[in-house]
Amino acid sequence: MTLIENVNWMTDEPSQGGNEFVNEVLIYLKTLVSTAQQILPPQVLKRVLQDVLSHVSEKIVDTLLSDLVKRFNVNAILGIDEDIRLLESFADNLAPIFFEGDANQLKNALAESR
Repeated sequence: MTLIENVNWMTDEPSQGGNEFVNEVLIYLKTLVSTAQQILPPQVLKRVLQDVLSHVSEKIVDTLLSDLVKRFNVNAILGIDEDIRLLESFADNLAPIFFEGDANQLKNALAESR
């Protein structure tokens, strides 16, 4: 999550495909899930992912409220929206390994940043 400090909040164009920090987080999460899925029961893995996604959501909000971001424009908001959509899509793609409705609980972990 340290890459969030490198986000350009005054971009001229909205980012396509998400900001670099979210793409790095998604790579990490996919690696985590593929490994942890072999070790952890689904309910434990869901809880871990819920906490991770809640942490990501809190960091996004904390960054926007911090002194690091003096100003941001509509393109930054569109970029954040795209980032959150990517994270929500990640949660949706996990639905087959969890019980019914668990993917929605994962998406709800991103509610604060949404």
